[in-house]
Amino acid sequence: MFRTILSHSILVLSGMYIVFFCIDRVNTAMNFINNGITKTLLLILCLLSILLSIMNIAQRRAYTRRKRQSRRPAAGGDAQYASAHFGTVSRTVRTSSNLSGTVSRDARGERSAPSRGARPQNRTYR
Repeated sequence: MFRTILSHSILVLSGMYIVFFCIDRVNTAMNFINNGITKTLLLILCLLSILLSIMNIAQRRAYTRRKRQSRRPAAGGDAQYASAHFGTVSRTVRTSSNLSGTVSRDARGERSAPSRGARPQNRTYR
């Protein structure tokens, strides 16, 4: 609720400043930009923008932290069970392909030898 009020107030103040700027460019005698009230409004706009930015950054970090924690396996999970009962489990993950072949990485992230003569996927030749 507070974030929506903050967003709307920033939008209104920004719109006011655009109107002040346009009117001041047309009629400089009205002195909209170089005014004490306008300077106070500018200070309020800047402070509200900083506050909204901090709130958005905190929300994004909390979201990322929750996503990262939900992806972590629990202690004593499937990987430990599999390595204890079946030995080291390795899988090959295809990371990229080019004209010379496919470059793969194993489960530890080490690069395996490229397979020569492998045909690149998803390419259209004319």
